[in-house]
Amino acid sequence: MNVHSNHMKSNLTVQQEITILVFRTNLRFSKDVRAVGARLQQLPGIIRWNVDRQDVDNVLRIETTCPDVEAIIALVQQAGYCCEELPD
Repeated sequence: MNVHSNHMKSNLTVQQEITILVFRTNLRFSKDVRAVGARLQQLPGIIRWNVDRQDVDNVLRIETTCPDVEAIIALVQQAGYCCEELPD
């Protein structure tokens, strides 16, 4: 009796959940955004970010797979700027 078995490897893709975080800042000028941006790129899980300088709250919006609010606030504050999470 010959037994043949096919071992198929399943290609499982692990998708990480993306979280959107929103912060009130005082990032008013391009130089401010560049200063914080260089630091944000060093955080793990950051997919994309932007600052809406037209908004009264100069909103920093971050898409990330590692939603560490305290680390982001600390990073922005260490750069010399104000940052607080906005409620949902």
